[in-house]
Amino acid sequence: MFKNISLVIKILFLCYFLLILSNIEISKIKINIINIELVYILLSFSFFHYLRSIKLKIFFNLKLYNSIKIYLIGFFFGFITPGRVGDFIKIFYVRKKINFKDFKKIVYEKIIDVYWILMFSCISIIFLFNLNIYNQIISLIFFVFLTVLLHKFIISKLEIKLKLYEIFKANILSILSLFFYLIGCFFIFKNFDIKIGPEIFMVFILALGVTLVPISFNGLGSREAVFLFFINIINLNKEEIIIASFLIFIFINVLFSICGYFFYTTNPNIKIDKKLILKFSRKII
Repeated sequence: MFKNISLVIKILFLCYFLLILSNIEISKIKINIINIELVYILLSFSFFHYLRSIKLKIFFNLKLYNSIKIYLIGFFFGFITPGRVGDFIKIFYVRKKINFKDFKKIVYEKIIDVYWILMFSCISIIFLFNLNIYNQIISLIFFVFLTVLLHKFIISKLEIKLKLYEIFKANILSILSLFFYLIGCFFIFKNFDIKIGPEIFMVFILALGVTLVPISFNGLGSREAVFLFFINIINLNKEEIIIASFLIFIFINVLFSICGYFFYTTNPNIKIDKKLILKFSRKII
């Protein structure tokens, strides 16, 4: 039943996105296409994915090229599957012989990224909604509670044996990747000739956080909903916000999924056992 509800919500968000696209007035879009800083946008989002891929190198002692390749293959499968569950398929590219220990590391690697996105999203909510001191304290307590809950019932259950400096490096890489995500978004919105203040970076993070919730197809609709909700902060018209959001989707999702598909087609002999992933997932749950 939950799957059916989730699918209905995703379809609604997709329809919402298509509805917005259908009502766009091209004449209202003021983007400086000639001076668009494409190189900086590509470099920023490339570093975003590059830093995330290094975690595989740390956890599995892979060569840098292999960690990037495996990460992008997982990203491609995550792009085409609901809830990005296909991302776990990269486990079949890490080792020839799959084991539960390696699968737990993949899960932990994903948890790190999700944790920091959620943390910065919570901080963004506090500032964007101008919460008073009491609500800020409640929000902080709630986040600490979730952190404790995460460690006690998920991370501790994984029983991953990693060195302290490896865990530290993985967390730093995840935080740095978000920094480059913000830079990429900055260069996209910069082409619309607007003044960019600290609040808009919080909106960027919050838009990324919303895409983690499996209520839309790769964030289509939900990302735009966040941008439109904070339209007064962004100071753009509806048409420009949708175009900017769609450009983020193209540069950070579609482009690198195509790269992942290329690497996938160059490794056709790898057999993917979906039942094994389901089996490992049930062990963790």
